[in-house]
Amino acid sequence: MEKKTKIILMVSAIIILLAVILGIFIAAKSKGAKKNYVDFVRTYNIISLDASDDADYVNLTIRDARRDTLHVVKVARDLIEDEIIEDAFYEFTFDYSGPAIEDTVPSIFENMTLKSVKLSNKTSLEIRQDTL
Repeated sequence: MEKKTKIILMVSAIIILLAVILGIFIAAKSKGAKKNYVDFVRTYNIISLDASDDADYVNLTIRDARRDTLHVVKVARDLIEDEIIEDAFYEFTFDYSGPAIEDTVPSIFENMTLKSVKLSNKTSLEIRQDTL
């Protein structure tokens, strides 16, 4: 085989190898950078409902059963589908598309768009807790 042919084959092999490595790097980077959530649902126990400074909103004290922590969140009144029963489970449905976020109540409420809040008919063992 001629020296020129060997050089062409080696350069071609190097270019193919670099293209494969670049493709793997891009795929790995995009996989971890963005997740799409459609109807992301978390179930929280509503402990209490309080008036907000803004008449269009209410402040809900919710319990995150997974971490047994309490949080106060501000929710638009028109998103609440049922009359609030204190100490009951409610399904909070969110919409989100973007980079991965921290799996905490504050992060979920700050970064996702709340679509609805409705009374859950599930027992505590059946409640819906979508994962991030």
